[in-house]
Parts: sequence; C-alpha cells; structure tokens
Amino acid sequence: MKVPTLLQWFPRGMALFTILIWLGLFFFDYLKTIPAIFLVLAASLTTFISWKNEALGGCFFILLGSLYFVVAMGYQMGLLILGMVPLTLTGVCFLFSYFYGEHTEMQGSDF
Repeated sequence: MKVPTLLQWFPRGMALFTILIWLGLFFFDYLKTIPAIFLVLAASLTTFISWKNEALGGCFFILLGSLYFVVAMGYQMGLLILGMVPLTLTGVCFLFSYFYGEHTEMQGSDF
C-alpha cells in the first residue's frame, strides 16, 4: 500500500473506531448522559464532514476533543482520556493527511 493511500484512509478508520468506542460506551450503560449522546452525534456528523473535507473535519475533531475535555473535567480520569485522546488524535491525523496531500501536490511528486 502506498504511503499517500495509507495517510488518506488511516484518519477515516480512526474516526470510525472513535465512533464505535463511543457507541460501545453508550450502549453498555457507562455513559447515559446528554453530553455523551451529543458527543456520539457530533462525532458522527464530523466524520461525514471530514470524509469530504479533511481540513475542516480535522479542526472539528480537535474542537470536539477540547470541548469534551472541558465538559468532562469533573469525571474520572480514565473516561477523560478515553474520550479526549481519540478525538484529538483523529483530528491531528486528518490535518496531517490534508497538509501532506497539499505538500505533495505543490511539489508535483507522487511517492
């Protein structure tokens, strides 16, 4: 598999994995709160946005991770890390993929 193809699909796979983590937590009664429902819906919507526009989706994922950090400050540290890290890391991967694609298009090289 070529590096650009891997960089294109890795963030998308992480986004789907993040949604599956949140759906699993939601359905197994760990999170039955309004912020958890909002986060599942927002992460799903952000995944659909980032599938077409990587830069905008990456920024939204980082924003969701930051927003979750602010909302979940009073909860357990494990839930804080489980919620914030996948969202933020997914956003960073989308932004890296976007800027890598822009950089290779500017140079005109295909690896």
